[in-house]
Amino acid sequence: MARRDDFQYREFGVLVRNERISAVHVANGLIQVLRAVGPNARLGSEIMSEYPDEFEGEVTALLDQRFPSGWKLTPEALAVSLVSTKEGPFSVVGDSPPPGRATLTEREYARRSEVLVAGRSHLQKTFGDRIRDLTPAHQAAIASVLNADGRVAIAGASSPTTPGVAFAGYDTNYTFSLLHAATFLGLLARTVAGQTALAQLRKEVLKEGAHARFVELLGLQQTPQDSQPEHGLTLPSPAGPRWEEQAMNVAGLVTRLLAWSHLEGGAASPGQLLMSLVDLVGVFFSSSMLRWTHVEAGTSGPLWGPKLLVVSPARADSRDHAGIAAAQRSIVTASARLLNNIIQDEAFLTPRGKGAKDFWLPTGAALALGAATGWVLPRDARGGAKRYFSPGPRQLTTLVRALVSPHEDLSWSQLHERASDQLGLWLGGHHDEQSAMLNVSANHITLARVGAVNQGHMIALGLARQESDNVVRVHGGAL
Repeated sequence: MARRDDFQYREFGVLVRNERISAVHVANGLIQVLRAVGPNARLGSEIMSEYPDEFEGEVTALLDQRFPSGWKLTPEALAVSLVSTKEGPFSVVGDSPPPGRATLTEREYARRSEVLVAGRSHLQKTFGDRIRDLTPAHQAAIASVLNADGRVAIAGASSPTTPGVAFAGYDTNYTFSLLHAATFLGLLARTVAGQTALAQLRKEVLKEGAHARFVELLGLQQTPQDSQPEHGLTLPSPAGPRWEEQAMNVAGLVTRLLAWSHLEGGAASPGQLLMSLVDLVGVFFSSSMLRWTHVEAGTSGPLWGPKLLVVSPARADSRDHAGIAAAQRSIVTASARLLNNIIQDEAFLTPRGKGAKDFWLPTGAALALGAATGWVLPRDARGGAKRYFSPGPRQLTTLVRALVSPHEDLSWSQLHERASDQLGLWLGGHHDEQSAMLNVSANHITLARVGAVNQGHMIALGLARQESDNVVRVHGGAL
């Protein structure tokens, strides 16, 4: 097991143990790591050639110290976040019993009763006589804020939507163990520029915003005890030349993203900045896993495989079918190439279950993460649907602003080059000399159309402009 985990971490920066990770899992992981230490404590990085098996224990111990009253979701928080379970409606408003009396075991039903009683008692304590004015509609509105993604449940799921400094959750299988948040932040802490960005990022993301005020109103806030001695935290980052390059890329991407959050009159809220960071984590690991290639120690071969074609139309158009088909082939080719490289040694793959004959594959994990964070369509590929990179409006905004600093005004070729070099994404257009870097064959007309589609979406979002001579300039929305 150690050999498999060491390999996966060294090569992918994360572990491949399931295909169900979602954006909220990444968000809760980022928040929990960032708030594990006090505001003045150091977040450092250690380059590791093996899986950092002690990291989760270290970060949870620090959270236990900083949040003596608890840093996970309490039964009260679970009750307020839910409106239903698999067995039926679940309401802290009124006096109806929890559902499932006839179908659940005695232990399972007792757990539901415990959560429901805790929730009702908490609301009574928090709101007093005003609790009589609460209706199921009020509870549904509260739950839609705390649990819009449905990742909070009575058991087995505890990741609230858009966590923040005062309210976050923890899932054993996702928050720390897969290492998406830890490795990304570890790469950020690996360079001097990244350390500056990390300190600024922690300050901005952990601000007391509207989300913190909302959970405080509900009496659900998780309060740190900053009077305790400051303890630093060492974040892991994988060893090897490919990750030295990626650490520099991450520092640049996050630094630009942070610069946008500070524009006069346009400062991003902590929640907005957090979700932009989640977008970045999603595309970073999804793209890098799909472009993985074996690098022999001491050789000068390429560190990554071919680029991935992106097509993001602002609206459906039959003329885009050829571009979408090319983007689908790009993922199919990348996936086949990755599997051909790695599946030769099953010792590096994680079995799906005890005694299972099949494995969790890095291709599935990469595409699941890309889809969950809004970069890959379709979001659900059941039924054999072919997937392709097609960022939504928020993700496209994150992409541009991670590549273009405020007040920069880039040509399409300049933006294309940055996306290609730093994230492995090919945005299309007239780049005949670079088309060989793609992993699919597509004619120049199709690739030019893909570029025009992506340009049109950026223009529609106010991220770029088209000048009178039809030249497109990308500015990110600042000009």
